Amino acid sequence: MRCSSSFLYNVYTLMSVCPSCPAGMSPPGSFCPWAYGLGLLLVLLALLTGGCATSENATSSPEEPRAPRALLAPADSTVRTVQLYRGEDERALPVLSMQGGAPLTLEFDLLVDDGRPLSVYFIHADRTWRRDLTPSQYMQSFASDRLLDYRFSRSTEVPYVHYTYEFPNDSIGFTVSGNYIVRVTEQGNRDAVLFERPFYVSEQEAAGDLELEALRQPGTARAPLRPTLRFTPPDDLQGNPYGYTVCFARDVMLEAPRCSTRPLLNAQPQLGFELDREAAFAPEIPALELDLSNLRTSIRIARVDRQRRPPRVVLDPDRARVLEGEPAAVGGPSVIRDALRGVSDGELSGDYVDVQFALVPPDAVPVQGAVRLNGPVAPEGVPMQWDAQAEHYTATLRIKQGLHAYRYETTDAGLQRVLQRASLRYARQYLTFVYYRDARVGTDRLLQVQTARPPR
Repeated sequence: MRCSSSFLYNVYTLMSVCPSCPAGMSPPGSFCPWAYGLGLLLVLLALLTGGCATSENATSSPEEPRAPRALLAPADSTVRTVQLYRGEDERALPVLSMQGGAPLTLEFDLLVDDGRPLSVYFIHADRTWRRDLTPSQYMQSFASDRLLDYRFSRSTEVPYVHYTYEFPNDSIGFTVSGNYIVRVTEQGNRDAVLFERPFYVSEQEAAGDLELEALRQPGTARAPLRPTLRFTPPDDLQGNPYGYTVCFARDVMLEAPRCSTRPLLNAQPQLGFELDREAAFAPEIPALELDLSNLRTSIRIARVDRQRRPPRVVLDPDRARVLEGEPAAVGGPSVIRDALRGVSDGELSGDYVDVQFALVPPDAVPVQGAVRLNGPVAPEGVPMQWDAQAEHYTATLRIKQGLHAYRYETTDAGLQRVLQRASLRYARQYLTFVYYRDARVGTDRLLQVQTARPPR
């Protein structure tokens, strides 16, 4: 006889921690005999009414192939080159540890002539990015802070103001782990949003072993990878195998992980979580590298027009059948300071340029579906237009000097197959996020974030 994991978890929560036990019987949050008896009654009713299936006909609790994306406020048109990373490494993931260590750094530009103080707010969300708690429930001190560190660009064709902010700090601290959103607004006006970005606060209390199994399939050069995580829950959660969700992501796709809520119980107290075969990560079309640290002709840059303001950089067209660019070394957000090491204060001296991308489809003819430029240079995606004279798709973006990554995506099945055949590779890294739905705090705690490299 077997019940669904979600049913058992709900009953367990009721039986073990009762927030509303009748007055005088037990204090909130402690063991409640009344709730324990009610939980046993619910299990008995489930057995009698078929709410729990026998082992012969039980079906697995459903997987969540993809978790919802973080719904962020649209960015203001003046906002450019938002970076959010841990410590001093621009490539580092925006994961803050409650165990201590390096803070997160937020950097961005406003394409304006005059700088001004701004405000920053912090919003907690559950694992589905539903904004759930009030600031008093997760902030250690203040709910917002002032953003006063801003400097003007130096001798650039396009003037801008560069902002830098580090947290936690003396004014900002977090008491609850989980998914978070940082919101930057006009000073003192929470609703005058300039942009939002997601980040994570992790307890780092459930380290485990992440394995990547190659699911071999006939006729495929690279098999899909199915991740499996095995970990031991922290001491305060021992004895309850339910309420966990483990999400797996790859490279920069942190906002669209694939999740499992079904624990493997064959090695308790250690728990295991894996994706269904259908949800395994297939090899992907990699992001391509764009190096704008030096504005001069190169293997990737066909020409630079410095007579325009700002300068115009025309890239050699990418050909769908053979994507000749190298896989992006950044593997994530744009890198500015490290890419401009030979330039004093590269975050202030780096110029903005108009970059023209081009993709040549098979036989140099337009396809039926839409073609978009995507990746860190265009997080929300930019439509590409067909240029009949040049016989390729094109799009132009204003990008800051540095090291960037981009990729193409399309709704045309034929072009998609061509792009995949030309360049499929494994992602550079895979990540796991271990969540626990804790009734005591009313949200999903983030117990652990860790990474693993794929097989070569």
